[in-house]
Amino acid sequence: MSDQPPHDISEHISKDAASWSTAPLLNFLLHYTRETAEQGRYSDRISGLKAIDVLNKGYTEEDPLPDESEELRQSLLQLIHDGPGKEKVPKGTSVTIVGAGVSGLCAGYELKKAGFDVTILEASSRVGGRVVTFRDPIFAPGLHAEGGAMRIPGNHFLLRTYIDNFKIGELFNFEMQNKFIYLSEYRGGTTLTYDDFNDKLKRQEPELLKLFPSLKKCERGHTIDKLWEVAVAPVVEDFRKAYKNAEGDKPFKIKTAYQAITNLYDKYTLRSYLQERANWSPDAIKLYDLSNAHVVFENGFIESFKDAFLSSNSQGAQVGMQQLQGGMDLVPKAFISPDRGENSLIDNIIFGARVTHITDPKPSPDPKIPTAPQIKITYETTGSKKLTVESDYLILAIPNTALRAITKSRPFATAQEQAIRDVRYVEVTKVLLQYKTRWWEQIFTNHNLGTDGGLVSDLPIRYTVFPVSKDNDQFKHSRRGAIMAAYTFEQDATILGAMSPERQIRIAAENLHTIFPEAKSLELLEAGTSQVFPSDELAGGSAFCYFGPGQKKQYLEAMCESDWKWPESSRLGKPRVFFAGEQASYTHGWIQGAMEAGLRCVQQVYAIATDLVITVRDGKEKQEGEEGVVAE
Repeated sequence: MSDQPPHDISEHISKDAASWSTAPLLNFLLHYTRETAEQGRYSDRISGLKAIDVLNKGYTEEDPLPDESEELRQSLLQLIHDGPGKEKVPKGTSVTIVGAGVSGLCAGYELKKAGFDVTILEASSRVGGRVVTFRDPIFAPGLHAEGGAMRIPGNHFLLRTYIDNFKIGELFNFEMQNKFIYLSEYRGGTTLTYDDFNDKLKRQEPELLKLFPSLKKCERGHTIDKLWEVAVAPVVEDFRKAYKNAEGDKPFKIKTAYQAITNLYDKYTLRSYLQERANWSPDAIKLYDLSNAHVVFENGFIESFKDAFLSSNSQGAQVGMQQLQGGMDLVPKAFISPDRGENSLIDNIIFGARVTHITDPKPSPDPKIPTAPQIKITYETTGSKKLTVESDYLILAIPNTALRAITKSRPFATAQEQAIRDVRYVEVTKVLLQYKTRWWEQIFTNHNLGTDGGLVSDLPIRYTVFPVSKDNDQFKHSRRGAIMAAYTFEQDATILGAMSPERQIRIAAENLHTIFPEAKSLELLEAGTSQVFPSDELAGGSAFCYFGPGQKKQYLEAMCESDWKWPESSRLGKPRVFFAGEQASYTHGWIQGAMEAGLRCVQQVYAIATDLVITVRDGKEKQEGEEGVVAE
């Protein structure tokens, strides 16, 4: 760790190419870079998979990973523990936040602690945004299941810090390993254990390979995890070279290396990388699709590369994934809890307030009055009344897809406007089912696979998570259980989401009965529900941001910059609008990213409001207002 004092977060937001969500990936990268990889370009590996041998020889669990954003980590934890700074905020300084999701709540909580007058406008009647936990009366008393965020990687230090500070509850393991796979084209529809499936691939069983006839000779005889390791070995090698050649401490070297591979590979989708760089056959791509849980081929390759542990049994076991004992909605609810005392946000939120228009600051009619004008935010109430609130600063903490529905008196910066229109989001539909008994436990036990884990199939449900039984408080006093029966993406999510709720439940239950007929699970089905993000108006019809090809390089920095400087024509003007939400972070699709973006906005707003000394991008410090200062 650097001995230098923590820098302003805005410096890192403009430079960093990744966040703590990439620690599993960077563990993978750094652990596998000791041996030479000169023979590791794809043309050499394709014949003998030499790169896998090279990678495996270099792996050691004792090799610690210095995170590429260690200084950012220190700065954000310091903010949580000590506040954004020692300077007092001028009395009456006001901030309006649009959206009471985790990002808006996190920003509002820290700003309120720092002395700001905070108002949060939330269109719905609850907090949490895309954190959705279903409970009684949808499910039986004592049961819950997650329609949104459901798990916490071991390195998500922001979320874990708030869980600890707020004493939200215990964490226990989340099983990442896929234990079963069902292929409808194999022997007329067959359920295999994942180990058996991998064994058949390695033995090149003719009947299984009939499903993938165009596999190249070099692709046969290997599991999909091994083929993936080979496919990304050039990226690993480029990371290693950039890391070795960079000057500076380890965090800087890792950031530099990550920026290098982003520059090289951000132009690819996951599909185009596998086709053009890894030279995968169409059936290798089909195999990857059918045997993994989180494959979205139109994702930007870098996004899929960072989160490869989600679709890899071997990498999934390394990330220390856990879940919250009482349900994930306890996280947003903690920010409005009476336990927060005077810092609770419960009375700072206006529910049923749908923002429709924002108006930028206008000059005072009396030029002798030095008071800066305020931003006006117009919203509709549940009773169809149009009201306004005015504040010194505005934080937009909703998805870009929802932000597009809000009109403005003038546009944001060109790059920001383009990002709001173009940045890619992922559609997700989940179906959750309650059963009278946890019938799946006996099936897992009969195959010596414990009592829980994942199921991958080519049926409409695609991916099923059978919840962990050990240490699960839900299961201590009842034999019932609720499962995430279907977890679907993109077109699969649209198809399933277009069905009626009753049909969604029926299809999911029938799919599971087809896969495990011996359980007679249809007789045990009691209840069900679904979370259809494509039809969730307040989420903008999407579950989370995942950049498309080239979008990380093109948009990410602009998405983190503040806007609507006032006075508009002055080079000394101060920004008034700030952008939160997981899309404006390096950790897309995770609560960690929502918190990253919210805390960045806290740093930005506080710096503007208190005229702090701001660290500019060349590393020098100047008082705000001096030439060359970046005051976002």
